[in-house]
Amino acid sequence: MVRRRHTAAIVGVTVALVAVPAVLSRTSHAGRYVAPAPACGTARWPVKTLSDAAAASVDPKLVPATVLGLTTLLAPPHIGNTLPRQTGYSGTEFKTFKMTVRFVGWMSEGDSDIHLEVRALQGPQTMVVEFPLAGCVAKSASVSNRRKMARTMNALLAACGKEHPPTTSMRTLTGTATISGVGFFDKTHGQNGGADNGIELHPVLRFASADCRAGP
Repeated sequence: MVRRRHTAAIVGVTVALVAVPAVLSRTSHAGRYVAPAPACGTARWPVKTLSDAAAASVDPKLVPATVLGLTTLLAPPHIGNTLPRQTGYSGTEFKTFKMTVRFVGWMSEGDSDIHLEVRALQGPQTMVVEFPLAGCVAKSASVSNRRKMARTMNALLAACGKEHPPTTSMRTLTGTATISGVGFFDKTHGQNGGADNGIELHPVLRFASADCRAGP
C-alpha cells in the first residue's frame, strides 16, 4: 500500500512538472517555431501580456486604426521598465485597435515574443506588433486573454511559418493581414521597424492573413 502511494505521488509530481512546459510546447510546435530559450521578458512585461491589474479595464471593443494614425500619437516622454499602463495619451493603452497592414518581416526575440514588422497599406510608415509566447504569460492574465494570445500566435505561424518559421534574424514577409491588439508604448531602442513614438500592438489578440509568404 505504501509503495502504491509513493508511485502515485511520483506520477502526480511528474504531471505537475510537465503541465507548464506543455503550454509552451503546444504554442511553439504549431508552426515549427521554437523559442530561442525558455526566457521571458521583464521590461513592462505585465503590461505587454495583459497580466497587470489594470488589464481588466482594457476595452475589448475594436477601434479602427491605421499605421499612419497610430504612429502619430503622442507618447509618454519617459518609458521606464516598470511604467504602469498609462491612462493618458488618448487612452491608447486601454484600447484594442484593429487595422489592415502589409508585412515587412518577422523574427523571434530574446523574450520569446514573435516580433512582426508591418507597414501602412499606403505609405512608408512602419510599426511593430508583438505575439507573446504562451509560456511567458502569467496566470494573472485572464483565461480568456491567455487563450486569445495562444490562438493568435498559432494563427500567425499557420499563415506565415509553415515553410519559413521565424529565426533570431529578421526574415522578409510579403502579403497583407488584419490584426487586432492592445495599444502599447515601448521604449525606442532601435527595434526593426519601430515607430518613432514607440507605438505597438502588444499583445496581438487576433490575426488573419490569406496571402502571407516569405519574401524574395
